[in-house]
Amino acid sequence: MYGLGIGLSYALVALLTGRDSQALAGLWHGAMQTASWLTGLGALSLARDLDERDARSGLLGLTRLRGFDRASLERARWLAGAITLSSVTTAAGGLLAVAAMLKLRSVAGAALALAMVPLTLVYGAVVGSVLAALARLSARSVPGKGRWALLIIVLVPWLADIALGGVRISIPGWFGWLLQRLTRVLG
Repeated sequence: MYGLGIGLSYALVALLTGRDSQALAGLWHGAMQTASWLTGLGALSLARDLDERDARSGLLGLTRLRGFDRASLERARWLAGAITLSSVTTAAGGLLAVAAMLKLRSVAGAALALAMVPLTLVYGAVVGSVLAALARLSARSVPGKGRWALLIIVLVPWLADIALGGVRISIPGWFGWLLQRLTRVLG
């Protein structure tokens, strides 16, 4: 829902601004950046200890009865988390692409809007997959404290990036670098 809210907000801004394709590329960059941080917040819920909850609810027993082991269940958690987290950024970028097409109403506008779609899908898949993997790794590595581990893995290097002048040794720094390259394709 938050991804849709971000997408609707940026789409509304796109519809209310001029017909400049550079401005729309900048809006896409901003929407993806905002959605990335929201995806990171979503990753915190994926970084919790799910084994204890699943054991209490009987899910582990059911998965064993169906012939799946703990590793299969963990892969399913990662995949479900990656899909869910990716949907935040793809929803935001997709809605903005529709708004760009409606706003520009030209061949160049259609090309810009159509370019936003695969770039959004690629960026969303990367962000969702990486954050889901880090979240599940944090939960498995530090049982009961996975959220704290994820925060430390993401935020401490990011603060070092800021202190060192943008060295890009952090996950947000790498996502920012990728987002800048993808935005150049649009602009």
